[in-house]
Amino acid sequence: MARAVGAAHFRGQDSIVCGVAGALLQGLAAPPDGAIVMIGGRGSNRRYSFHYPVSNAPAHYVVRRRRLPPDVPVAEIAGVRVLEASYLAIDYIRSSHPREALILLDSYLRQQTQPDRFSRTFLRRSDTSVKEKLFEVLQHPPFQHYQRRLENLITLSSPWADSVPESAARWALLALGFSEPECQYRLLYRGRETPPDCMTPAFIDLFLRDPQLCIEVDGALKYQDDPRALINEKYREDAIRRRYPNLSFVRLLANEAMDIHAVADIISPYIPVDMARRLRPSRALLPRHLSRIPRITPRAP
Repeated sequence: MARAVGAAHFRGQDSIVCGVAGALLQGLAAPPDGAIVMIGGRGSNRRYSFHYPVSNAPAHYVVRRRRLPPDVPVAEIAGVRVLEASYLAIDYIRSSHPREALILLDSYLRQQTQPDRFSRTFLRRSDTSVKEKLFEVLQHPPFQHYQRRLENLITLSSPWADSVPESAARWALLALGFSEPECQYRLLYRGRETPPDCMTPAFIDLFLRDPQLCIEVDGALKYQDDPRALINEKYREDAIRRRYPNLSFVRLLANEAMDIHAVADIISPYIPVDMARRLRPSRALLPRHLSRIPRITPRAP
């Protein structure tokens, strides 16, 4: 990505970095590889290819020029001209996979609001004011044709999704037809080291109130740094199960959260049959090229 941004920097003084490279420079979540790096400005549509290693695997970046309106807002980061964050977010999601769009929007909201899950407040700005800013950007001419779809994505975005896999799992649940899951859902339980007159708070990554399903999304490195992390997590889950016997628990690995078919397969045993019959996948959140529409198929856990 650094080489691609370097190419943008030296292509000319009118170059403006947008797309995935702009998102990364703005500190937003974006696909780590196989991405198209947009370089705005005046010029042809010639493509430049770069290879950039991610996790020891080669990733193919396509760098291409595109035309931007003359009045686009621009920020300067490390000497590189980049689209302003709110404009970049809308420009990015306009042509993105719905999953990637929600990932980036959740990331933007987290950055702008800085949510505190303990007090359930925002340290910077409210999510309502941030979304209002995004709705204002939608009034620019390049986005008016996509306004209804983009408004829906902005409305569904949440600053409480704590990571890329959580945002991806949120998208999968919404696309499968569930009502919006609650992020960082607070429960109280008595841990092994909790004093007798106290309770310990636990925050569930995603909670489906109907059918009372707790979904934990485990990052790729969560259990690698601390060998006892898995044991402690098991103790925590068992304590919560004892206090809340009506709740069901499932765990998603990071790569499973990114795959809507894997999410549907893992949570299916915990969905009542009558509820599964009522679910209707949201075609507005599914990519057009999806060969098979995922569905919940209840079965014994």
